[in-house]
Amino acid sequence: MTQSGTYDVSYIAPSGCIYTDEISIALLPIGINDLMLENLRISPNPFTDLLQVKGLEKPMAYVLADIQGRILISGNLQSGDVINTSTLKSGY
Repeated sequence: MTQSGTYDVSYIAPSGCIYTDEISIALLPIGINDLMLENLRISPNPFTDLLQVKGLEKPMAYVLADIQGRILISGNLQSGDVINTSTLKSGY
């Protein structure tokens, strides 16, 4: 992923049930030089539990929020790190 948008998310529960939903991701430069984000890659799309982040030039903070702006996950990333979303409830 290299731009803001709506992405499909699929989760396969231990029972074998498959849940799908859409999430919106906004890449918002907040005091960050846009050139730092030029090589940013977030994959795979769609994903189930893990998002891999590559191409960051230096460590950055991130926030994953729902459509209503509630913060679901936040933290710090370096290039090559993974965001684990497996703790999110179905529907997020």
